[in-house]
Amino acid sequence: MKKLFVLAAAAVALAAPVAVFAEEHAAPAAAEAAAEVKELTLKDGTKVHVKGEEVFVVGADGTETPAPDGTHTLSDDTTVTTAGGKLVH
Repeated sequence: MKKLFVLAAAAVALAAPVAVFAEEHAAPAAAEAAAEVKELTLKDGTKVHVKGEEVFVVGADGTETPAPDGTHTLSDDTTVTTAGGKLVH
């Protein structure tokens, strides 16, 4: 019985560092992905998400669709130009 207990304790001890290692390395990747999304508001109140170079219009139900081509005015009077759902520089 003692051998079984010792083997079970050893298995738990060996598995714990692997789980901690995986959690530590998964969290920064998730945080980086979340940090890359910028939520902006257009002058007319429309919400948009900017993910890297991609721009999406956010619907009332939260769905995202690529931004239409054109120049758009943000709530702070900054303008952005999009083509094919991406920022144009």
